[in-house]
Amino acid sequence: MGEWSVTMFFLTGMAVAVGGISLSRCLFRSYLSPLGLYFGLWGSGLALYGLDFVGYVPITDHSFLLVMASLLCFCWGALSAVALQHVVNQGTCASYVSRPSVVSMARLNTLLVVTSLLSFIGAAATMASLLRQVPLPLLMSQPWLVRQQFLGFGTGTLRWAAWLINLNYPALILSGIAFALTRRFGLWNFAPLATQIGFSFVVMGRYPAITAALIFLGSMSAAQRARLEPDGVVQICSKLRQAVGIIMVVLSVLGLALQVAALRTGAGVSGALRSVYVYASGEFPALSVYLQSPDPNRPTYGFSTFLGLVHDLDKLGIINKQSSFFNEIKLYKDGINIPFSYNVFTYLRDLFDDFGSLGMCLGPLALGFTSSLLFLILKARPFNTTIFLLYVYLFSFIGLSLWLSLTSNRQYYWGFLVAFPLMRLILIKPRLRMDSGGRIA
Repeated sequence: MGEWSVTMFFLTGMAVAVGGISLSRCLFRSYLSPLGLYFGLWGSGLALYGLDFVGYVPITDHSFLLVMASLLCFCWGALSAVALQHVVNQGTCASYVSRPSVVSMARLNTLLVVTSLLSFIGAAATMASLLRQVPLPLLMSQPWLVRQQFLGFGTGTLRWAAWLINLNYPALILSGIAFALTRRFGLWNFAPLATQIGFSFVVMGRYPAITAALIFLGSMSAAQRARLEPDGVVQICSKLRQAVGIIMVVLSVLGLALQVAALRTGAGVSGALRSVYVYASGEFPALSVYLQSPDPNRPTYGFSTFLGLVHDLDKLGIINKQSSFFNEIKLYKDGINIPFSYNVFTYLRDLFDDFGSLGMCLGPLALGFTSSLLFLILKARPFNTTIFLLYVYLFSFIGLSLWLSLTSNRQYYWGFLVAFPLMRLILIKPRLRMDSGGRIA
């Protein structure tokens, strides 16, 4: 890229990030609304691309305009949600305004302990299975073998362990709620997050750790906005907390040791920093190159974006995923030269494969409108479990949108489905009052 291009992309990215976050504060009175998160993430990535530390291929004008159009459409959707709420408030003579809904801390802590322990047992069983297949000294010298072994995991005698690991996602939702209610840095508030991050280190994964952090952050912010309040604080046995804490530290240390081994056998610390930079900015040139020569098997009519649902429909016999059409749809895409091989294209590639350039605009428009509307409803209406979980899911979707579509992986939405009955169990009947002023708070 020429010097003028570096300046243009960097300044454009910074303007997108700062402008979007500022607009979020103005419209939603929050920096962490869907609008602020989306624009902050995408603007930062575009600014990092503009710095061009690794000699990226240039982004074409067509690709740049499509990305900017998708950002504007997301903003349009968010503004439409604000306008809709304003119209509804004006046309309402009397409305229900929620007082804080009460959460049973005894049930919350109990379910948090159970789901955290079960997910940890699944992670530990998985590691034990991997260590039986590949000795620890070999894993330390060739740590990427862990990832290769893990990709084939879940189809054998330890399939139950894979299901237990997925309980960590409802545990993350409960832990986010617990932290929002108590504001205490206790072990159980962070046990699911520590387990997921430690396990992600072990299997050399990135998406599970990022998704775990987003689910925790989304549920915490949603619980605060929905004005949940605790009925009391129940302490967990201190010896049990200490024992589980030690086990989790061991798992995390093992994961970090494998990461260090990967650095020693790879390109070193500079290579690791380069990898982080590329992971935060390489999606833009990858998407640009792909748009110049897209997959000839597109359009896929929604099956790329909702690939996780396609897997379940196949298991139910509704569709045949083994047909030649579905065999061409992959969760992990083939690499593209940017000028080195890279296979992450943002969630916009799935929308483009499904519906073309129009999908790259209509998808963000729908995402911006739906997520922003749910964000407003959380505070304006009595607590609703479905709205709460759907918002946390879309919050996580937005946080991952720079890399992929959260809906392409089935384990995440199954985790949210499991969280639904758990959320119903921890709630005590909400308390409501009538607002005679005719406005939604």
